Amino acid sequence: MKSRHTMIMVLIAGMMLTGCTGIKQEYTSETSSVTSITIPSEPDVITDSTTAETSDTSVYHIDDGDGSQFVSTCNFGIADEAQGAGYIPLLPDQVEDPAVRKMAEELYEQKYSLCDLKYLGKAMAGLALFDDGSQYGSYFNTGVEASKIVPNKDDDGDHEVMIYLIRMTEQQFDGIMLDSFGVRAYLCYNYDPDAEIELPEGTDDGTVRHIENDKGNYIEYHRDTGICVLYADESTCPQPETTVLDG
Repeated sequence: MKSRHTMIMVLIAGMMLTGCTGIKQEYTSETSSVTSITIPSEPDVITDSTTAETSDTSVYHIDDGDGSQFVSTCNFGIADEAQGAGYIPLLPDQVEDPAVRKMAEELYEQKYSLCDLKYLGKAMAGLALFDDGSQYGSYFNTGVEASKIVPNKDDDGDHEVMIYLIRMTEQQFDGIMLDSFGVRAYLCYNYDPDAEIELPEGTDDGTVRHIENDKGNYIEYHRDTGICVLYADESTCPQPETTVLDG
């Protein structure tokens, strides 16, 4: 299995640097077939507002203002505290946000392990981090990382599949996520924070904005729930080159 620690360290280094520049964002107004989170079992996500508001089991996104409540500032003190507490997997009913919980429950049933973004952000690791110009950056605090080890298709090894469910506003999706090192690494396979990249062309069916690369990794924004979904299959990602410093 590829080393996840290597990828995390690269993500940390990249996210503490200046975000990517020159990103070209293209969306079509044509009707898309993408209507739900595109994980293997294709769980149903209600997109009709009338149905969603009257259903006892569904959730529906309402305006949450500027989204500042979804962001917290990083510092080494809380990183040490989080790492000292250790990684504790979540159960679905421990996910506080109802919209995130609905999606997380279906992933949990598919044997994905859930981790709170608050832990990942405080531990200063993972895609929750982003560069906000401050000393240590900030992180998205509402959502989960779902991960699962799956067998490789071509050999006897295995690899990790990760699905991030992150609460944010559409403005944060445009201004932060699409300009993040995580999108650069998993969709564009470009680990140089100063290089100019171009995102794959996306689709927009009015409810879900979907951007996918030719390897099947994708990022979505669900307007009905206010959730960003990022899907990353580690086996599709080339390992970044590492530099060994002379001791």
